[in-house]
Amino acid sequence: MNKANPGRLDPEGRVIMLSGANRGIGAAIAARLRGDGYRLSLGARTPEDIAAAAGDDCLHAHFDAMDRESPKNWAAATVAHFGRIDGLINNAGVAAAFGFEDGDEADLDRMLEGNLKAPYRLIRAALPQFRASGSGRIVNITSLAGMRFKRGSPGYAMSKFAAMGLSSAARSLL
Repeated sequence: MNKANPGRLDPEGRVIMLSGANRGIGAAIAARLRGDGYRLSLGARTPEDIAAAAGDDCLHAHFDAMDRESPKNWAAATVAHFGRIDGLINNAGVAAAFGFEDGDEADLDRMLEGNLKAPYRLIRAALPQFRASGSGRIVNITSLAGMRFKRGSPGYAMSKFAAMGLSSAARSLL
C-alpha cells in the first residue's frame, strides 16, 4: 500500500494491464503509469501501434474486445511475461450511433460487446492473479453517458450504464 495515498497500489514491482493503450486516453494513462514506475501490459487490436513512448520494457499485446478468447490469451501472456497481474484498466471502448427510431442493432451489439462484455471477460481472466496478490485493482473507464443521458446515442449510453453496473459489481470481488 502507498502510505501517501492509501487507496493507490505502490508501483514497486506491480503489473498493470491497460486495454486501448494505443491512442488517446489509453496512451496518456500508459505514459503516466510508466512514469510512476509500474510495469505495463498494454493491449490493443494492433499492438504495433502502441506509442513508442510506452517503452520497450512494456508488453505490447494483442487485445480485441470483439474476440471472446482475447482476454484469456492476453492475461496468460501477461502472467507468462511478468509472473503476475496487480491491476486492470478497462479503457478500450466502442461508440456508434444507435437510437430508438434509427440505427442498426448490430451497432448496439458491438457496443455491448466492447463496452460491457470485454471488460467483464478481462476481469474474469485477471481475477485469479488479483486474488493471489491480495491487492488487485480494477478500473473501468466509462463515461458521463453511463450516469445520465442528455443527447447523442441512446445505445452508447445504455452500454456505458451497464459498464457502471459492472464496476459496482466488481467492487465486491476484491
